[in-house]
Amino acid sequence: MEEVKQVRDLEYLFRPKSIAIVGASESGLYPAGILRNLLRYGYKGKIFPVNPRREVVQGLKSYRKILDIEEDVDLAVIIVPRGFVLDILNQCAMKGVRAVIIITAGFGEADEYGKQLQERIMEFARRSRIIICGPNTAGLANIYDNIVLTHRLDPAPIPGNVAFVSQSGALMTAMYGIFREKDIGLSYLISTGNQADVELSECIMYLVNDKNTRVIAAFIEGLKNVNIFLNAADLALEKGKPIIVLKVGKTRAGAAAALTHTGSLTGSDAVYNAVFKQKGIIRVEDIDELVDTVKVFSLLVDRLPKGEGLGIISQSGGLASLMADLCEDLGLNLPELSDETMKKLVTMDELLTFGSLRNPADVRIGGTTAAMLPRVIEPFIQDERFSILCILLSRPAVGDEDAQTASTIVEISKTTKKPIFVVWVGRRIPDPGSDLDAQPYRILEKGGVPIFYNLKSCLKAVKHLIDYTKFRERYMQSSKVT
Repeated sequence: MEEVKQVRDLEYLFRPKSIAIVGASESGLYPAGILRNLLRYGYKGKIFPVNPRREVVQGLKSYRKILDIEEDVDLAVIIVPRGFVLDILNQCAMKGVRAVIIITAGFGEADEYGKQLQERIMEFARRSRIIICGPNTAGLANIYDNIVLTHRLDPAPIPGNVAFVSQSGALMTAMYGIFREKDIGLSYLISTGNQADVELSECIMYLVNDKNTRVIAAFIEGLKNVNIFLNAADLALEKGKPIIVLKVGKTRAGAAAALTHTGSLTGSDAVYNAVFKQKGIIRVEDIDELVDTVKVFSLLVDRLPKGEGLGIISQSGGLASLMADLCEDLGLNLPELSDETMKKLVTMDELLTFGSLRNPADVRIGGTTAAMLPRVIEPFIQDERFSILCILLSRPAVGDEDAQTASTIVEISKTTKKPIFVVWVGRRIPDPGSDLDAQPYRILEKGGVPIFYNLKSCLKAVKHLIDYTKFRERYMQSSKVT
């Protein structure tokens, strides 16, 4: 059994009150970008640029070396060639710096010299007890405290309940753009890099205990301390914080790529899979599924379904049939309509139901207009057989009537605790010159209603939601028994 390493207090890494940027400059992706972001987003602590060739950097006094700074430094960000990093670390130890982020690459993921340098960094971390993130990291961002220690976050971050921690720095910044585009608010972005000291498991444990974080997403190449990860997973279950993981390295080629990227040993994928299942970790297969699942849990983590019955209202009979097939493939429960629900629906002349309906319910286009939807969905909301509802639309989402439908769905979602999903199959790009104030899909996204354009993507997200809810309920019950 692997010994559990003491989980350290990472406050100086994630909430420093003073930051020195060693290698700060007027240009360069990281040398200029990190300082620019601290200033741009309103970091309230003290900032000390360190550059022996400049007296002023981006309007701030610059210091020749970190030892010249008169005040205390909580965190140092190192952006210098790899041959100078150990000297800077020794200066940090002499200065009393509590945490360090090493942006510089070319260590364990590179050549033999780089591997030797990383070994020396690891030894330095053990000896000095300075908390070190990296090397080969893209930095991190604490959104609520305006601490943006990475090169680029555009447009401005939206504070929210999702934290994303990644062993890939480029993916971290790329995912930021996707999350921002989807109106997914963030608490933290973290790139762990080569994990010479601070590792992904420690970051996840920190996020489980963070008050602003309700959903944790992670891109994993390999774990160094599985026991910390297992403890974090247990605590996350107790606190009701889903952990969503995209784990690479299933194949030999994937494992080899991970090794050359961050030097991570990925281990047996079967073992990881078993661990994830044992601890209720939600494993996704690709970026799209990661984003979809994160979005759903971000919106619904405090409104989890009370059961697993799925009720589907469809505009199209063909799509309703396809949806039913997919539900069966995924093992989703489609209860039949109750007699009362059936009676309410078939007496609505606008639906043209000809006396019978099933689930999925083909209510035709007349049942999915802004005027009719509140009446049509009400019986499903009242029917205890259904814990989750899905509205399946098949028409262009480009006109004023479609925008009204989207707004109506948003208003309906506010009146019920049952999660409502929308699948909208049809054109989404308005005609040239359209004066539509807001595209329907944007109305739904901003209104907090999960919207999908692919049936299977929606149903996989629904399944993740149901499976997590059921797993956590069993876990909490077994915890009470013991």
